Amino acid sequence: MLNKYNVTATFFVNGDNYVNILDKKYRAAVKFAYDSGHQIASHTWDHKDLAKLSTKAVKEEMTKLEPAFKTIIGKVPSLHISFKIFQGSINDGANAVITSLGYRIIIWTFDSEDCDHPTDVKKDMANYQANLKGLKAASTYGFIALEHDVYKDTALVFAEQAVKYVQSLGYKMVSVAECLGDKGHEYRA
Repeated sequence: MLNKYNVTATFFVNGDNYVNILDKKYRAAVKFAYDSGHQIASHTWDHKDLAKLSTKAVKEEMTKLEPAFKTIIGKVPSLHISFKIFQGSINDGANAVITSLGYRIIIWTFDSEDCDHPTDVKKDMANYQANLKGLKAASTYGFIALEHDVYKDTALVFAEQAVKYVQSLGYKMVSVAECLGDKGHEYRA
């Protein structure tokens, strides 16, 4: 669907959360996204609350996913998305570990909340539109929206409606790296 609308997305991937990246079907999905020109980034192995983990455990959450990325796309992403920032579930200790491993921490502009009500596309779109109303004009500013592709309705129905809406406002949808002016530094060997 993204290719149909000339959209480049960034997929922040877990190793073992909703699905296991080592399963053949999901390895193929990540490889397809990468081969289609989308950016692949890290979102920890199994989505644990990093603020509650030891330094060693944070490092394990990040590095356990790296061999899978190397096998699937031949590279390790340099971006990691922070989660639950609004609940204080990230801290200086976790941030220090993540950056010491060579990752750049990304925080979204707004959460679409599609994961909270994955079958209510109308509610998802209303939330999305409300979030975009407060942003500056598309010609000047970009944004990073948190969306989820783990449910059929969020991955297909909501995502397509969101893409059409964002494009109708004049935005060009690009990878997180391009949005932040960091294109060309998405991966490490």
